[in-house]
Amino acid sequence: MTGSQQPFPLKPNVGAQLSPHQIVGRDGTILQARQLLLDGHNLVINDPRRLGKSCMLERLANEPGDGMVVLLRSYQDVRTSTHLIHQLLRQLKQHQGFKKRFAGALSSLFDKASLRVGYDDVTISLAANQQHRRPVDVLHEMLEAVDNALEGEGELLVLAIDEITECINNIANGEGGADEVATVLQTMQQGRKEFRNIRWILTGSIGFHHVIRYGTDTTEAVIGDLKNLPLGPLSREDAGFLTHCLALGIDRTFSGAAVDAMFTCSDGIPFLIQALASGIRDSTTSQTTVTAKLVEAAFATYISDRDESRAFEHFVSRLDTYYPDPLRSRAIKLLDHTSQQPSTPLTKVYELLAAGTPSCDKQDAVELLKALMDDHYLVRDGSDIRWRYPILARIWREKQMLP
Repeated sequence: MTGSQQPFPLKPNVGAQLSPHQIVGRDGTILQARQLLLDGHNLVINDPRRLGKSCMLERLANEPGDGMVVLLRSYQDVRTSTHLIHQLLRQLKQHQGFKKRFAGALSSLFDKASLRVGYDDVTISLAANQQHRRPVDVLHEMLEAVDNALEGEGELLVLAIDEITECINNIANGEGGADEVATVLQTMQQGRKEFRNIRWILTGSIGFHHVIRYGTDTTEAVIGDLKNLPLGPLSREDAGFLTHCLALGIDRTFSGAAVDAMFTCSDGIPFLIQALASGIRDSTTSQTTVTAKLVEAAFATYISDRDESRAFEHFVSRLDTYYPDPLRSRAIKLLDHTSQQPSTPLTKVYELLAAGTPSCDKQDAVELLKALMDDHYLVRDGSDIRWRYPILARIWREKQMLP
């Protein structure tokens, strides 16, 4: 946050959608994103759930700066390339100038009812003479029509597509399979290269490279043009500002040590900061002075309560979906071990996996490590392997009933 901004009352909001004014932090990331987009880059943000990707994009969409419009939409439930086209049209209809700027340009592709503004739940249908075409061809023509409509207007349109990796995985597991995913990704990449008035921000909680590696019939070259935008947890400064806002919202006074403890216990993950504030509110009375010890107790209570901390269950359960055996059993074995150590030498990792049943050779071990790094569990630190986020290692231990 800027040094001049004063904390404002903010009530804890754990997991629900935040309005733009409730989202704090990420100033540096937003400034970096704006400049990269203006410089001609398309971006990818790959971070675990609950780190605030969607919230950062909400702020960017609400505060895009001059000459830029950012349209944000989740594609998590998209399951076919046809559904993807429908979702893109709904996203474009969020533009305040859709009726004037884009409806006419898209009228040859969609029926009249589909282009009506203000009806997000309207059934989307292609025009009768378009229904025989491949969805990816319609997708390309949509992007071309929008790009042409923007020409000379001095406006950059940013399509922020949240949870695109879930979308890719859904399509891969559907009737179209890997072939359909490959054509969608290639068409999107072609659009990024051709249409200079449109930029893209793609986000995913599942590692993009991991999904391509195991769920598609293509290579990582289809995302090679995307520039990674690091997100990660909040900085200590932003986490402290959020804590002060929440303290005002719950009518509690936080000691300096308590503010530090909120950052230490949460590792700067905004979702956890919100959850801790909620727990402190519920376990104390108004105007209580919150100490570091109280914060630590609230954190211990939160992660040991399976219902309260269920939002992090996916760190365990998603292995069932994205890691077929024997990858799954090997991954769990490695994550169990590394979560109990500050770091683990690579030599020990190879020994641990080689001793499994079935045995894992060196190359298989390397591929597993790459997948776990792409999925944000692990990171290489010199000749050692460690968890990327220590707080998630602790949550893993709790979910796995490890000491």
